[in-house]
Amino acid sequence: MANNFTLLLKKEFIDNRKPMLIGLVGILATYILSGILFGLMEGFGIVAELVAFSFITSMVVTIVASLTFSNMKTKEGRINTLMIPATSFQKFIIRWIATVPLMLIVVGVSCFLGDFARLIVERMNHYSNPDYDTISKVFQKFYNEEWGLLGSITIMSLMVSQSIYFLGSILWPKLSFIKTMAVMQVLQLLFTIGLMAIDFNIILEPIKLLHNLSTASYIGGTVVSLALYVAAYWRFRNSEVVYKLF
Repeated sequence: MANNFTLLLKKEFIDNRKPMLIGLVGILATYILSGILFGLMEGFGIVAELVAFSFITSMVVTIVASLTFSNMKTKEGRINTLMIPATSFQKFIIRWIATVPLMLIVVGVSCFLGDFARLIVERMNHYSNPDYDTISKVFQKFYNEEWGLLGSITIMSLMVSQSIYFLGSILWPKLSFIKTMAVMQVLQLLFTIGLMAIDFNIILEPIKLLHNLSTASYIGGTVVSLALYVAAYWRFRNSEVVYKLF
């Protein structure tokens, strides 16, 4: 079994090394060039960078997650995937590792390099503010000033979104990103309509009783993400050559 996993890992790398390399270079270049641009913005570089990096990160992780099972959008691709002599879990976990934890690491490193590029440009132009010269310092100030809830909700929203698009990738491999986004828009609209019909005091009172909303958001987001990944595995394990949604 271990030997099969190693062979499968090599096969996936060989089959996808070109798009992986192009994607990696593209991601790194986007963050670094953005950092250089924000470094030229006197007084607003770090603020603009935080907003832009949040948006870029959200787009990168969701787009990559939506491409996880893109090779299964054709009959030939499904046959090739299903006929590989490895367990469904091995096939699934390799793709999950590549598009979830590894992608988060890539994005984290890219943010650091982009932030470093901005800092260099700012110091070259004497724009740097020692109190807010790096993203890590800004986050530290957020937490010290009780902005931890906003940070935790942002992080968990990113992770949940990643898991949603990952599930969407196996539900509808063809045009996965567009279809998942369309479904999400509909669900958000229904959720908004539902909230408008609810007495907000019913929602807010239990929340006020919680002593640590940051911890609650992490727990809730983690549970939802794990549930979505389990659903994605169940759908992948039951995949057939003749495509069926369920």
